[in-house]
Amino acid sequence: MPGTPATSSPGNGHEELDSNRPENVSLKKRTIALEEKVHRVEIALQETQSRLCGVEESLHKALHTMFPRVEALLAGLEGRQPSPQFADPLCPSAPLAEMQAGEKDFPDAEDEEDDALPFEDEIGEEDVANEENNESDLEVHSDCNTSDEESHEEVATLPTAKTRLSALWQWLTGGPWTLGFTPSAEVDEGEESEQEQLAALTLHEAAAVGDVRTLKQLLASGVDPSSRDHNGNCPLHLSALQGNLATTATLLQASAQVGACGYLLQTPLHCAAREGHLQIVEALLAAGAPVNSQDSSGETALTLAVANGHEDIADLLLEYGASCDIANLEGKTPLLLAVSGGHSSMVEMLLLDGASFNSTDLEGQSPLLLAVLSGKKDIVRQLLEAGACQFKKYKRNDEEQTLLQIAVSAEHPEVVKLLIEYGACHDNYKSLMDARQKPLVIAARNGNLELVKLLLHCRIAEITTPSLLRKYQVFSSLKDLLYALYHQLGKVPLYLVYRVLGISCPDSIGRFNALHFAAAMGHARIVELLLEVDPALWKERKPILVAAAKSGQDEVVKCLLRHRMRWNEECVTAALCVAKNAATVWALADARPEVLLSSSGGDALFWALRDRRMEALRTLLDIGVSPNVCGENGKNTLHEAASEGDLNLISMLIERGGDTNCRDVNGKTSLHYAAMSGDISCIARLIECGADLASVTDNLETVLHTAAHYGQRQALEMFVGWDLNVDAVDCNGWPPLFHAVDNGHVSCVRTLIDLGTNVNVQDKRGQTALHCATRHSDGLCLSILLERVADVNQKDHKGNTPLHIAAKNGDSSTALVLLQCGADANIADSNGKAPLHLAVKSGHVNCTSLLLQRGADPSCEDESGCTPLMVALECNHREIVELLCSAGAW
Repeated sequence: MPGTPATSSPGNGHEELDSNRPENVSLKKRTIALEEKVHRVEIALQETQSRLCGVEESLHKALHTMFPRVEALLAGLEGRQPSPQFADPLCPSAPLAEMQAGEKDFPDAEDEEDDALPFEDEIGEEDVANEENNESDLEVHSDCNTSDEESHEEVATLPTAKTRLSALWQWLTGGPWTLGFTPSAEVDEGEESEQEQLAALTLHEAAAVGDVRTLKQLLASGVDPSSRDHNGNCPLHLSALQGNLATTATLLQASAQVGACGYLLQTPLHCAAREGHLQIVEALLAAGAPVNSQDSSGETALTLAVANGHEDIADLLLEYGASCDIANLEGKTPLLLAVSGGHSSMVEMLLLDGASFNSTDLEGQSPLLLAVLSGKKDIVRQLLEAGACQFKKYKRNDEEQTLLQIAVSAEHPEVVKLLIEYGACHDNYKSLMDARQKPLVIAARNGNLELVKLLLHCRIAEITTPSLLRKYQVFSSLKDLLYALYHQLGKVPLYLVYRVLGISCPDSIGRFNALHFAAAMGHARIVELLLEVDPALWKERKPILVAAAKSGQDEVVKCLLRHRMRWNEECVTAALCVAKNAATVWALADARPEVLLSSSGGDALFWALRDRRMEALRTLLDIGVSPNVCGENGKNTLHEAASEGDLNLISMLIERGGDTNCRDVNGKTSLHYAAMSGDISCIARLIECGADLASVTDNLETVLHTAAHYGQRQALEMFVGWDLNVDAVDCNGWPPLFHAVDNGHVSCVRTLIDLGTNVNVQDKRGQTALHCATRHSDGLCLSILLERVADVNQKDHKGNTPLHIAAKNGDSSTALVLLQCGADANIADSNGKAPLHLAVKSGHVNCTSLLLQRGADPSCEDESGCTPLMVALECNHREIVELLCSAGAW
């Protein structure tokens, strides 16, 4: 029988079939399909028997009793005498004729199609044998029918019966009628051509190519809209995959199964989301497609949309309740996929929807780790602001490392700086003999000068050597040894020595070199290390000069300079950067005056300022080092002095030619830095000396923005007294009020309102300060704004009011304050969602209860017709379902 797998028996020469081979799987599917059709025939026969005979008998008895009755019925309908061959129940033609006529004459048999037995995974030998017998019966029947010319001619003259029988046979087998009849001349040729076209183009093909006309004709003829192809896909899968909106709508109108699982257990929603067909996704969701269904790989529609960069589809899925914490079989959540793909906008969207930012995949990788490894600074900032844990250690290269170590190893300086700004932990590098992968050691080994400077300037590598001092206090020239070890770490000839060589230099300096000391102390490992270095290094570049300058021994410095005139620029620069006394600075400047004219002079000035070596600082300025030399991030000494609120230093730098309007790389002037510190006297001094009050940063922030951001109330009042615009906005449309609210500076919020700022001004997203306070659950700022008549029902560009934000976050205390101040509990956003929809979707029971108590409509509908009860049922929030039902929701 076609489609029936061959069975093997001992001695028949056939090998046992492997059910997992592709050809056997396909054969098995065809066998199962044929079993289903045979089962339908059996149901039709049983129904015919019960209607004609009124008794229940076995199928074998029915095949021998109902043939004459069916033949008589057909003969009566067609106006002829019953054929003698159908009177014999043993005639092989009779069963087929009765099956076709009986099935057509009794349409109730068609209703039994849905009751077909479920597909079986294995086919028994008895079933296979029965199907082979049925096949042989059909073949014999065909031969009998063909050889009997009289019967063939008689039936061929009856087009009505043939048409009905042919249609029934095609419905049963899925193919044309094969009894050997020739079409009647009475059949219309146009109708015949149309039937051929319908036979040639299946429902699946019509859906795939977008042929709406053929699709409708096939559906009108009774074809199942959810029928499956050999891969298990429905027509809706192919239509969604190809992005055919018209055929998708037609199939949905025909009640196609919108959540049917096809190949690899994927639904039509999976197909459309993966390929980026937004309109198809929207149509499927509106029709009730299961939004969190997973395929065989654990992928949801959301993970596929995110992985393929379809942001609009991901946003739509989240609106329909897609879970952003469902992981695939690799353990990757949508957030992990968004970070891997570098989609910062989708990362922000997922974080706002409540995605877990500390989840890890099967390899132990968190979103923050992936962002750090890829060097995506914007994404790292988003995750850190959301609260991602940065102190966790990860297994990298068979050892545990912190995120800071990983960022340094990957050589991402911007990410390193960001981690430091957010308080990344670090260990003080207490001993240079300890080489256990500290961030500074990693940077130095890689020869990354930028990272070494960053770590040192951020004070993350305050290198001291108490352990070494205890071990090697016998000889004071240990500085030579430290200098040698430093040169083993990489190509950083200047910045590390600032912090390493912190030992006072006694009179016996220079008596022995590092190799002598190591050998005398019996430290074989150190000797081996030093021998790897070029011995000539010690002859010309001893760090004794640096140590002497740092310890303030100006007489030693003068002596060294007098007897060793070949000190190179590097060594003199290092000594200048640590010199304490004016005499030492003058001596070094006399030895190599060209050093002061280069950037090294600015470096020396910066280090003197940071270490508060005021005598050296004044001397450098007197010698001629410019106070406007810019260092890291474009900052000069006046910026540094203003940020620390040092009035005396500011005055001294201005007297020496300091530019009050010099900008750093972000466009900040010394007045911005003074606003950060909030020192009124420094601000007044800068303004008096010509600082521009109207200067703005690259982000269009005025000094008012800076003072509000850092909570400097007195500075705010002072700046407003100079007629600055209290409602000036930055590049995000934020006035100073937003900065004060965003950082929780209550006194600044009250001051700005007292100074006349507009509490209802909207930023570029349409949000007000009240939205911002609600987002941070800042009750004090919220109360102040509401007291000053802030619009409690103001909508942003997405139609969200502050109550929407509170409901989504489950902040019932903030929601209560807003409701008490007149917030509309039934106001809808741009998608028609009321605050109750958002509270229910997020599973916030208390907030849901509060909204219902305050008059929220439990049966309100959004634009897609979803009520809060439908949302609760879809999200399986049982307690909220009970709550809504008790409130009369439907």
